[in-house]
Amino acid sequence: MSGRQAVILMALKIYTKKIDGTVEVLGVKSTTSGPAAPQSSNKNQTLPDFDHTPIMNDLPAEPEKVNAPFPFIDKIAVVLSPKTAGLAAEIHSWLYQDLLNDSNDFKTVSKPLKGFKRAKLIYLSDYEERPRIDYAFTVTPSGTLAERVRIEFNPSKLGVWGLKALHGVLSSIIPGGWQLFISDGKITRLDVAVDLVGVRVSKLLMQPPTSQATTAWSNAKGKLETYQWGQAKGSHTQIYNKTAEQFKKGVVLPGPQVTRVERRLKPPACKQLSLLAEMDNPFAGIVLTTHVPEAPAGGPEYVWPMFCDSVKVRGLDGALKLLSKNKAKKTAFRQQFKKATPPWWNPDAIWANWPAALSALGITSKLD
Repeated sequence: MSGRQAVILMALKIYTKKIDGTVEVLGVKSTTSGPAAPQSSNKNQTLPDFDHTPIMNDLPAEPEKVNAPFPFIDKIAVVLSPKTAGLAAEIHSWLYQDLLNDSNDFKTVSKPLKGFKRAKLIYLSDYEERPRIDYAFTVTPSGTLAERVRIEFNPSKLGVWGLKALHGVLSSIIPGGWQLFISDGKITRLDVAVDLVGVRVSKLLMQPPTSQATTAWSNAKGKLETYQWGQAKGSHTQIYNKTAEQFKKGVVLPGPQVTRVERRLKPPACKQLSLLAEMDNPFAGIVLTTHVPEAPAGGPEYVWPMFCDSVKVRGLDGALKLLSKNKAKKTAFRQQFKKATPPWWNPDAIWANWPAALSALGITSKLD
């Protein structure tokens, strides 16, 4: 069982609704990451018209039955820097030869990351996920010492048992294995995501917590597929059509469209694995909705319809930016959309599931 599947099994109350004889699951999804049941090929198929598939807003309003989806870690990178010269020498003596040549456990990648001298993919039996390890060392008069060991992988695709397998391989080349990364490692990248089932990204009205550079990508038909806040080199947010992304890779996800909201933290404010359960909510302040709310109280009646027309053309974020010289109105309009947040987008409720999601992954647990 993958970690993603384990997380989903923890959501015991799942709301299902029959539409035209099919069953749709709201709020959770078990097929969007991690080892899944065999998927049908998309050979000789065309990309579905996602704008004509059922969405949550088409269903009867029963917010009390819509459970908050579970967040999950889509990627993590941890860098280990030995604290003593003795440990640095020991790690190099264990690690160097294994990363020098290919073996059943290690396969060469194209080139190491900047600042590193060796790089391999770690092959784990029964798992498609290939954790990546990059290694930097330094030559001193007293001998060669390990400088940094970086490991990057998707823990949601490994789960607890996959992480145990990774720990086993790491223990053969690094004293303490994954446990040493937990105690001494520093998180340099953390991608935290949540999947919204039955929500179409092309219909979303979105606003980031603070003003940021925005980029949007559409498909050949002009329909929005990906929306990004921030620069890719640093921390940023991507909201994208996960179903379309998987389709392009040859994987057909059953059921309604899945929109993924992903916070890519480079680096995260929380840099210790042992403190992940206490990290601040990365989704806080993000406004997502699919409908225009009623006009706020006060102001000329014609202003709100004009603003809503601007939203249809530029999106919520773009329309609000036009009000930069009128901060009071910008704040009022933003708050009006925030009040219209649908039951499937509640950052506080989503983040309340974070400790349980981490526990299911076992990423900060003792593995011996």
